[in-house]
Amino acid sequence: MGRQAKLRQKGGYWASDAGGKTTYFGKVTEVSHAAAMCKLYEHLVTVKTVPKVIVDVQPDVDLSVNDLAERFLNWVLCHRGMKAHKERCRHPQRFRDSFGDLLALEMKGRHLEAFVDDLKAKGHALDYIQKHVISIGAMYRKGARKGWLPGGFRPFASVEPIRLPPKTLTESSLLTDAEVKALLSAADVDSFGQMGDMIRLYHATGARTHELIAVRAGDFQRVTRQIVLGHHKRTHTLKEPRPRQVYLNETAFGIMARRCEGLSPNAYVFTRLSGGAYSNVNIAERFQTVRNRAGIRSTITLYSFRHLWISEMLMAGVDVLLVAWMAGTSVAMIERVYGHFRNQSY
Repeated sequence: MGRQAKLRQKGGYWASDAGGKTTYFGKVTEVSHAAAMCKLYEHLVTVKTVPKVIVDVQPDVDLSVNDLAERFLNWVLCHRGMKAHKERCRHPQRFRDSFGDLLALEMKGRHLEAFVDDLKAKGHALDYIQKHVISIGAMYRKGARKGWLPGGFRPFASVEPIRLPPKTLTESSLLTDAEVKALLSAADVDSFGQMGDMIRLYHATGARTHELIAVRAGDFQRVTRQIVLGHHKRTHTLKEPRPRQVYLNETAFGIMARRCEGLSPNAYVFTRLSGGAYSNVNIAERFQTVRNRAGIRSTITLYSFRHLWISEMLMAGVDVLLVAWMAGTSVAMIERVYGHFRNQSY
């Protein structure tokens, strides 16, 4: 019977006995614990050993907040990668410093509220505090879904979410024509391909980042010249959910028609080199490579194309109701964030 999937130090090396024999994953002085854990997980997949201590465990009423955090962070490391793990580590750690020894099932809304008040008292920025709250909530939701905690356990449901005031968007914040041209030029020589088409679609449609990476060939509607997404960001926030319609101009329609040719309806239109779909994280990393090659501002992201599209529509005199409809958002949000770009001459 194979040993448990535990990582330990042996003779100055990271090692594990999972799979029935000792396997080494690099020197302790040269390889971080997180990197060694990644290598361990890859090894477990290779030898077809289910990492029970890392991924799936039985519900445990005696689970402490510390234990829950360890399981959550191990899951993030195995399924979301090093970058996400590094970011997530910072957030639950502060919560553990305050409540780590308490049982996970003892947590209530007042604990999270006290945690937030403490961060505010220490002068931390609101967006910094918001990230902590999001990570802690994700930790508990994952615990319930994985069976570490009783299903449906939501101790922080009563806590009001932290809502950030919209950042001021000025003309200087928008992409310039020169920057768009530089990005397209850099994307067209991207060794992984596809980025040129993706950036042109973002530029032409004003779609959210996650909307285009989720597009399948069957979402492309040739007759009405749209991309229609049944599941999208506002599915869970609208009282009466409706599909998200992304309208295509000539450029966008041509790209979609070409890329969907020969694809099955369930096939993703844009895929990674490995064949899988993009996530928000790895598409951001791919765009960062293009942006660095183009030599433009580090504040520019794929979402900047949405800012540009909405702002240009308003500056062109398009009615705010139509802009909101085409952007898949509310008039109130358009007015709040982009209202100062509206052309008042019509």
